[in-house]
Amino acid sequence: TGSMGRPVMAAASVHWYRGQSYYDSAGWRGTWQLDGGGVLINQAIHTLDLLQFFMGPVKHVTAHKATLSHERIEVEDTAAAAIRFESGALGSFSCTTSAYPGYSNRLELFWTGGSAVMESDRLTHFYRRGDHNGNEPFNEAYGQAGHQADGASDPMGIRSDAHAMQLRDFIASIWDKRRPAVDGEEGRKALAFILASYKSSETGSTVCIQNQGE
Repeated sequence: TGSMGRPVMAAASVHWYRGQSYYDSAGWRGTWQLDGGGVLINQAIHTLDLLQFFMGPVKHVTAHKATLSHERIEVEDTAAAAIRFESGALGSFSCTTSAYPGYSNRLELFWTGGSAVMESDRLTHFYRRGDHNGNEPFNEAYGQAGHQADGASDPMGIRSDAHAMQLRDFIASIWDKRRPAVDGEEGRKALAFILASYKSSETGSTVCIQNQGE
């Protein structure tokens, strides 16, 4: 568990905004066959990936999804889930493309020995209690992240440098004959969560996620 102690709770949100014109701009948008899903798999998947990176694998998910503010789309524009991690920690997740004018994605992480908050993939708060192992208390607030530069209201505002870094690492891994920093098994974890959320919403039941990364 490290100096932060045992995982206790996590809350993640992606409350972005996409107008109707976004979905009308291309025939593939908002379709199951070509878009693969809605806000969960399109806009929120990266925050879900971070959620599991910090808190560990998800064991159970109970989710709901709906199309509440857009027309002529087959997929969800709003979703929410209750989570139990394999560690026993609990969590919640909500996402939408209906939150005008668009807000920073946010990740709140709580352990027995401290907490951290991320906004727009940037650390904004980090707190750690002192303990008998010699860890000194650490409290720091780094300021608020802006919400207009991360794609919250404009898909063209999403930066591409992280994509470029991942592509460079993947190419280097081929030349160096090593595993990439983020391989298919890592990517599969977030996808498994989303597919379980879809199944939970469709069946009205809690879904167990098994064999992540195995």
